Amino acid sequence: GLIPLVFATGPGAIGNRTIGAATAGGMIFGTLFGVVVVPGLYYLFARVPKHNVKEEIEDIIKKIEHE
Repeated sequence: GLIPLVFATGPGAIGNRTIGAATAGGMIFGTLFGVVVVPGLYYLFARVPKHNVKEEIEDIIKKIEHE
């Protein structure tokens, strides 16, 4: 695991701590990003109204035909 790396002591411990902390931080960040941010963005983008170009073109054609 990463916990022994983060709390390592003795010669070479600084390198182990650095690797352990960076890896643990990346795993925590990735988990939080995947669990909170991605579903949140999905929810926000799902609420955005869909832009229907075909209907807009048909409306413009109808307006031109009625003139």
